[in-house]
Amino acid sequence: RGWFLVSKFLYPDLDYRAYRNEIKRLVNKTWLEMNPQMLAKEQIRAVNHILFRIEGYGPNQTRPHHPQNNFLNFVLEQQQGNVMTLSMLYLIRCRE
Repeated sequence: RGWFLVSKFLYPDLDYRAYRNEIKRLVNKTWLEMNPQMLAKEQIRAVNHILFRIEGYGPNQTRPHHPQNNFLNFVLEQQQGNVMTLSMLYLIRCRE
């Protein structure tokens, strides 16, 4: 929620529910790939596969230091960001 509030500062018309639903979609897609018998290494591999291969998230290589890389809406819409924002998205998904 905090990341959304920071993004809303620059983009006041953002709809929290739309971005929350997108994160839930990513969480559900990951959850479907998990099973209780998976080792931690296998779980990490599955999370990485879904986020970076299937969904296509990755670093913004053309403009790695652009301020847009810090905003939730940009990361979710463009499927790219900087190391910190991709890590935050990763942690949010794993936590949920």
